[in-house]
Amino acid sequence: MPLSKSLSRLSPRLLGLVFFGVMFGGTLSVVGYVFAGALRHREAEIRREVRDLAVAAAGSVDVERHEQLVRPEQFDGADYRRVLQPLLRFHRLHPEIQYLWTTRTPAASPQVLVLETATDAGIRAAQTARGRSQDILPFLQEDPATEAGRASIPVLRAGEAWVAPDFYADAHGRYIEARAPLLDRDNRLVGYLGVDYALDSYFAQINEVRWTGAVALALAFAVSLVVARTVGAMRRQTFLHLEQIERAEAEMRVQRDAATKATAAKSELLAIATHDLKNPLSAIAGMAGLMLRLKRKPEAKASADDELEMLDSIHAAAKHMGEIVRGILSNEGLEQGGVVFRPAPLDLAALVREVVRFNAPYAARKRIALEAAVPETLPVVADAGLLREACDNYVSNAIKYSPADTGVRVALRPPEAGGEVEFSVQDAGPGLSEADQAKLFQKFRKLTARPTGGESSTGLGLSIVKTIAERHGGTVGCESTLGQGARFWLRVPVRPPAGAAAETSVST
Repeated sequence: MPLSKSLSRLSPRLLGLVFFGVMFGGTLSVVGYVFAGALRHREAEIRREVRDLAVAAAGSVDVERHEQLVRPEQFDGADYRRVLQPLLRFHRLHPEIQYLWTTRTPAASPQVLVLETATDAGIRAAQTARGRSQDILPFLQEDPATEAGRASIPVLRAGEAWVAPDFYADAHGRYIEARAPLLDRDNRLVGYLGVDYALDSYFAQINEVRWTGAVALALAFAVSLVVARTVGAMRRQTFLHLEQIERAEAEMRVQRDAATKATAAKSELLAIATHDLKNPLSAIAGMAGLMLRLKRKPEAKASADDELEMLDSIHAAAKHMGEIVRGILSNEGLEQGGVVFRPAPLDLAALVREVVRFNAPYAARKRIALEAAVPETLPVVADAGLLREACDNYVSNAIKYSPADTGVRVALRPPEAGGEVEFSVQDAGPGLSEADQAKLFQKFRKLTARPTGGESSTGLGLSIVKTIAERHGGTVGCESTLGQGARFWLRVPVRPPAGAAAETSVST
């Protein structure tokens, strides 16, 4: 379990390296073990082959005639060639042999060289063509025995062939050497035949085993690499699936939070709407009930002024209710995409002047001077209806909270290089505290300031302005000091950001 946990924490690359190391290391151990055994087996086979060559060649020697070659003048004579001929044929059949020779081993004298195939010109040419040097030793020359050679004598006297345990080395080179005994009729050792197996033939066979081991090692490397890459790819897929699951869970959490917030907002909306609509409904019901009682009792007649006052109260309450409902519908439509966003070229300066003219009678009734600092023209791309509603909200709010005999200044500032258009309204109202400023632009947030003419307030106007500005890719803000009025501003780019039009939806 701890190992699986450790592996589960590894990255795809590290996990692939781990699997590669384990597989290749294990395979390398197996291949190394098998290779070493195969190499030992092949070396043993080559030594047995050389021993068999020596025994076979010794069987072709006429030992009686071989014993008669005792004088130097016999060299290259008929008897010499007759005894040498079988060895020449044998050497030609086995070109892997470099030297093939015989010696006489008298009991009381040093061993001497008798026959040697290197004396034949054809043998020498064939060996030279293979890159082997050939030394010709004189006939009947004494052949000093090496330590390994002396060790072979007891084996040869027992009638057995002998193979050098390691590479045999003498003054003429290094070989795999084997010796076979030459026995007379009385089965006594009178000499022996030597086979010097060329090292290039030996290494050619050994290299076959080495190449096989190298191919096996390359295959092990390739298989380990493929497995490691497969494991790494599987781990990457696992990570991708986990990331997809995590993203899906995160999206579900976001949607759950959004649903929770929406539910809370709906509950808040219902509570606020119930609270805000209760008073005007009560006023309408009370005034209507009073008028009904007066109409049903002829003796209790109300004057015309009283009836007008009651109708005016009903009208004001109904108007307040309408404002609340319109604000809720407008805000919800903007947030849920129920209001279509249609940006188009328009003259923002003309739009602002129209808003000022529309609010001028309202300002006049409260004896408020409405001043506008607007350029002659200011072309932008925007939704005229939404911007008109935002600007109207700012201007009407400023008039609503400003006391009589003061002024409201409306300004429109053209954009600087790469900047935004700024629409602002400066009032002379009571200003806003820091606590009130923290509540600005939120739905149904009632502030400490109250309208100066007894007007109603839904707490939705500024949140609508904020949503409209964001729909255009803009921002809103307020600068105010308590007791010194407030300046509300709205900034939007000359052209909506790319993709804004794609966020529009069909009105329901």
